[in-house]
Amino acid sequence: MKKILILLSLIYFISCGTEYCNTITQADNSEDCLTAEVQDANNNCCYLQIGYTAEDGTKGVAKPCFEVSKQATLEKIKADLTKQYEAEYKTLEDVICPADQGQGGSTTNGSYLKTGILLLVAFFL
Repeated sequence: MKKILILLSLIYFISCGTEYCNTITQADNSEDCLTAEVQDANNNCCYLQIGYTAEDGTKGVAKPCFEVSKQATLEKIKADLTKQYEAEYKTLEDVICPADQGQGGSTTNGSYLKTGILLLVAFFL
């Protein structure tokens, strides 16, 4: 029984890939970004909505995720990104960040399922 649980937990950990914030180029909603892993623990993952006009004249909205320092306030982020996207002829429509943005707080995005499986395996060993 122990060997089966260890084998199943190893298969689970191998199959689970971590999706980092900056790799999400088109999020379905803000929760996808707010729960994504960050590469630097001092950063948060924020959700952006960027309006653009394609070469054929059609308008669209890009919804990427963006990793930003927890120290930066939402107003500063909006101001900096607005300038950046205006230079690219795009419009920053919205920025959504976690509640602790600008306060330097820390968030944990731990996987409770992985922790539970590890504890279960440790219990059976």
